[in-house]
Amino acid sequence: MAIEPAHQGRGLGKAIMTALMERLRSHAQGAYFSLIADGKANRLYAQYGFAPTMPKSIGMAQVIR
Repeated sequence: MAIEPAHQGRGLGKAIMTALMERLRSHAQGAYFSLIADGKANRLYAQYGFAPTMPKSIGMAQVIR
C-alpha cells in the first residue's frame, strides 16, 4: 500500500488497513502475512497486530537500473 504524500495524514491508510484486516480475518484464517514498512509506516502496521520479524527474517530489496 502506498499513499501519495499529498494525501497522507487523512486516515486513508487506516481505512485501507481496517478493511483489509477485516477481510483477512474472515477469509484467511491460519495464513501468514508479511510486509515491508518503509519510513514510519511500521507504526501504522503495529496498530493492526504486525510485529518486527528480525532476526528470524528480514526484508530485502534491489533496484535494477
